[in-house]
Amino acid sequence: ARETGFLFAKYYNQGFSYNDICLKMKGDYGKRTGEKEKQYHGFGFWQIDTGSYPVFINAGDWQDPLKTAIKAVNVLEEKRKYLIQKGWDKKLSAILFERAITAAYNCGQGNVNKALSNKKDIDHYTFAKDYSKEVFRYRDIYRNL
Repeated sequence: ARETGFLFAKYYNQGFSYNDICLKMKGDYGKRTGEKEKQYHGFGFWQIDTGSYPVFINAGDWQDPLKTAIKAVNVLEEKRKYLIQKGWDKKLSAILFERAITAAYNCGQGNVNKALSNKKDIDHYTFAKDYSKEVFRYRDIYRNL
């Protein structure tokens, strides 16, 4: 959530056109387990993960903001259905369930299920251990603009 906004502002301030910015929206640069060298893992405005959705990334659809937005909604729905299947929609308050879906977008629904099953924080497996908290904090800021 934070990286995308920073990237957009960075490229805009450097004078890139909107179309050029769409092509440059890559993030989560690093080396994951099993990789020989650093590479980008998040693509597009909604940082679709190459490890989870390689067909989408390799097709180049991440460069189209509308296709990426649709994909992001589909990814969130996938996370939501999984967490419902595990019963978390009944075990958590509405806001915590929404945060669980948000955290799953970052670290995977299996990791969120594992965290909750082990009575750990929803964000336990997210990148900085605060992903859903930060997304919701930004959401509140944007609501009040």
